[in-house]
Amino acid sequence: MFKGKRKNIKITLLVVGVSLAILSLLAMNKGPDGPVESVRPEESLMPVSAGRFTPGTYRPEILAMAEALPLRSTVVYSPVSALVDRVSPDLEVGQRVEKGALLIELDRILLNRELKEAESRRAAAALSLMMEEREAKNALINWEATGMNQSPDSPLAFREPQLEAARAELEAAEAGVQVAMDLLERASVRAPYEGVVLSKEVNGGDRLEPGDPLFSLYSTEALRLTVGFDNYQWSLIGKGYAGAQAFLKEPFSGRLIEGRISGSAGEFDPLTRQRALFVRVDNPMELDPPVLPGSFFQVIVKGEPRENLLRLPRTCLTGEEEVWFIDEENRIESKAVSVLFFEDLFFYIKAPERDSREYIVALSPHSGFLKGLKVDPVYKGDM
Repeated sequence: MFKGKRKNIKITLLVVGVSLAILSLLAMNKGPDGPVESVRPEESLMPVSAGRFTPGTYRPEILAMAEALPLRSTVVYSPVSALVDRVSPDLEVGQRVEKGALLIELDRILLNRELKEAESRRAAAALSLMMEEREAKNALINWEATGMNQSPDSPLAFREPQLEAARAELEAAEAGVQVAMDLLERASVRAPYEGVVLSKEVNGGDRLEPGDPLFSLYSTEALRLTVGFDNYQWSLIGKGYAGAQAFLKEPFSGRLIEGRISGSAGEFDPLTRQRALFVRVDNPMELDPPVLPGSFFQVIVKGEPRENLLRLPRTCLTGEEEVWFIDEENRIESKAVSVLFFEDLFFYIKAPERDSREYIVALSPHSGFLKGLKVDPVYKGDM
């Protein structure tokens, strides 16, 4: 019985204590004029990294990969049927040779015999012509001696056809002598120009027939790169490209090599739909290190200057090809843009207005951007 009374007393005391605590808290929230209202903190703005950009005039850089090839390469063939008498030690693959260097000597025995035979035919033809000329002269004298005033019915009477044939035979014999002399001279096979030997096909003692390959070489005077550009890239290059400067960038070292635009193709390739631009590099073997045929380069061609362009970091461009601008009230607005060209970490677009005013652009737009949202620009110099 006493235990039940004690339990009730404890519950009563607990309820009274809780009630007093609630009353105390209510009293603390009251001021002299009544309850105190909660203060709302001032609304905070989203910080946005931004940059200031002014339109300017820029020249587009048009890039493409191309292979450097020799301006000329030649396969030299045997001009005659002959034995290889001697091969120069300079005729080795990779060896650099001068223009006119004697590389192969062919046996001249048969060639000298052919020259003598050609000279003999020429002498015989000259003799035949002299005899025909005498016969023609005698025929004319005999005709006049007959006292006939009219001309003969046939030109054979004055041996005119025989005389023409004798003259033609002499001319052919003289041409034969010239051919034999040329072949004899060509028995000394020389380098047609300064170059590097690509292949060697013969050795001393080999038997050759006309048209057999002897060696091949490529010229060292210049390299040429054939660079393909599509129609839009050609619109950036413009018209005044002939003789203009171009640069070759090595993919790994980054070395820049100066070249010149030497011309262009007159049509678009039907397969690639590209038109070729030719870039020439003079004296590639004199560079340090030399530029060898077969090397690949990134070709950089400068286009015509373009006005009223904004040069922006690539981070400003969204996946939807939009740029977020910040107006005078610090509100953001996106604009769809058409990128004219890229250059390293930057891209170029036409300024929205044709003036020289400054534009404020968000450097790192993200999915939380909403049109008309007021932001707190944090400029690069303030970051």
